[in-house]
Amino acid sequence: MKISPAQGPKMTVERTFFYRDCMGDQIAMTMDKPTIPANKIGIVIVSGGNEIRTGAHRGQAKLSRELAKKGFTILRYDRRGVGDSTGKNKGFMHARDDIFCALTAICDDEIGMEKIFIIGNCDAATSIAINAHAASEQFPKLSGHILTNPWTIDIAEPNQINAAAPHNAVKDDLPSAAAIRARYLKKITDPAAWKQLLSGGTNIGKIFAGLKKSFQKNNLSVTGKIYFDALSSLNQPTKILLAQHDNTAISFYEIWKGKYGHAARANPHIHLAKLDSASHSFADEQSFDWLITQITDYIIEI
Repeated sequence: MKISPAQGPKMTVERTFFYRDCMGDQIAMTMDKPTIPANKIGIVIVSGGNEIRTGAHRGQAKLSRELAKKGFTILRYDRRGVGDSTGKNKGFMHARDDIFCALTAICDDEIGMEKIFIIGNCDAATSIAINAHAASEQFPKLSGHILTNPWTIDIAEPNQINAAAPHNAVKDDLPSAAAIRARYLKKITDPAAWKQLLSGGTNIGKIFAGLKKSFQKNNLSVTGKIYFDALSSLNQPTKILLAQHDNTAISFYEIWKGKYGHAARANPHIHLAKLDSASHSFADEQSFDWLITQITDYIIEI
């Protein structure tokens, strides 16, 4: 049976805060739900990086409230060692217990969920994918995943936790080679960029550093291999959403369209959609509206 979002008068939302035990630590959680639930569908939002459950510029709080207005029950939380949660931050590659704790919490809600979906951006999307098989076995009501701008890079970027990088990774403050190539391709067709270069308004040193990295061989990252192996074996509906000019999305798509991405592309459970945007967190109004529409339509279809 397909379920439609809430119809009629504008939905009001109630927000509650609480803690749940996770392996002896306390995880802070926020739940948004419509005052009159339109359905029995729950959505868990997993935070990426070291972001707290409100998200960048309160983006996840806004996403949660808007989805709740459509009749869904939304749960977001701080991973252990982040924000209001206790314990040690072990990073997104070791967040299975945190995710499972959140799934348990929404399953326990008094509404009695019939379906649960899970959403994550950046390394949260990676964390969801690598734990998806175990989650589907433990939580029968888990019905699908929404993965946005997945993280597939070994080198830790400024907003990424240190655990994202292997011990032998060297941070060079540059985007991936794929992202640099995409950026340069755009710039060489932009007259304003040439004007800035000829007027001396461009850092030549950075240009040469970028060019050098852009010609590097596309060796598959450890994180990328782990992530795409997980995608290939997913057996539940999964929607991947990309802001196609975002550096993280560009790096993901480079693998996706290549040889190692073949198995994931061939997986009938996975569908991919791209938006003409560079907003990593879908922060601008147009990107945010697109994200809400993609999530809502996806859930209705399942």
